[in-house]
Amino acid sequence: MEKNEQPDNCVLSPGGHEDRSPSPPRSKVICVDFDGVIAQMVSSIEEFGEPIEGVQKALRDLKKLGYRLIIHTARPNSDDHVAKLHSYLRVNRIPYDAIQTDPEGPWTSSKPLADLYIDDRALRFEGNWTEAVQQAKVLLGHKNPSDNLSYDQLLEKITERAEAVQRFDRFLRKETAWLTAPASTRYHLNIEGGLLIHSLNVANTILKLRPVLAPEIEEESCVIVALYHDVGKVGLPGKPYYIPNPSQWHVRNRNITYITNHDLPWMDIASRSLFLVSQHIKLTADEGQAIRFHDGQYIDENKGVAHKETKLTRLLQYADNWAGCVLEKKTKERKSS
Repeated sequence: MEKNEQPDNCVLSPGGHEDRSPSPPRSKVICVDFDGVIAQMVSSIEEFGEPIEGVQKALRDLKKLGYRLIIHTARPNSDDHVAKLHSYLRVNRIPYDAIQTDPEGPWTSSKPLADLYIDDRALRFEGNWTEAVQQAKVLLGHKNPSDNLSYDQLLEKITERAEAVQRFDRFLRKETAWLTAPASTRYHLNIEGGLLIHSLNVANTILKLRPVLAPEIEEESCVIVALYHDVGKVGLPGKPYYIPNPSQWHVRNRNITYITNHDLPWMDIASRSLFLVSQHIKLTADEGQAIRFHDGQYIDENKGVAHKETKLTRLLQYADNWAGCVLEKKTKERKSS
């Protein structure tokens, strides 16, 4: 221990003496946001949206694990509004223990002490501010330092099928791990939100290739296939494809931060991507081929399309390869240097 370093359980009393008394015990608590998590978003703060499907069972399951549930919301904290919120939760049989504050907490605070916070607008901080700012800019719709287009700016390039794509985007955000899924288990962008970052890298790369190599291809087609070529990595509603690796040894020593979820019906990622996209967006044949065979000849399943790829498929294959093996490799090298 360094000369001035204090042990973890040691604090100094006002007189300067060491106080080795233990920290107050923490109750098992989960804080849960209301709008967008428990209830559908609404336009007026005086209204309450319909309960999101599955919320009652999910919160009951968490209660069974021994956690107390605190509803932590940005809604008004007036007595009248909080009373309406209590009524809504009871009428809809949504389990909870308190609203805003934790009466059993070790101290009084406007932010309840909790083991986990569930919020639709949260970004998980993993100890790296560089990655956190990059993810924040993506989620907030701002340009990143390389002047690439943000997710929202890319969506604006879709005009003919804008309504369908917007519905698909809402589905992905609300029912899948689209905003939090990694891009891989151990290789490129195996971090929370890595899939979305990778998808933006591919979309921006294909838009740079298009005017030089195939200007006759519509930008809309390029954006759709690039943004959603790997969307199969979200899994299915309520069943993420990637889950955190429970083996800390493999996380520390092999950088395998995620494992795959074997509870999903098996499909290769490209097939699941095509399955999800085609349920919401009407695709052209060229777009369907591009999504299904975007991995190119790196995998055996794609041998049948060799020399039969459309221009769009070839553009997507190269953009995906460039993003994963060049752009994201540079990011990884910067982190390790």
